Amino acid sequence: MAIFFALVILWLASALYCGQVAHQKGYSGAAWAIGGFFFGFFALVAAAGLPDRKLRNI
Repeated sequence: MAIFFALVILWLASALYCGQVAHQKGYSGAAWAIGGFFFGFFALVAAAGLPDRKLRNI
């Protein structure tokens, strides 16, 4: 039971960080947060690898 709660906390943390990183790069934070919840660390790595839309508009 404790392992399940630890995994849920890790999933939520991954979702929050993934959404925050995507939002700072100019993408939909909510969509990436959902992806971060379902795919965990892999979505966080993908969000970190996204090109920055804010820098391209300048």
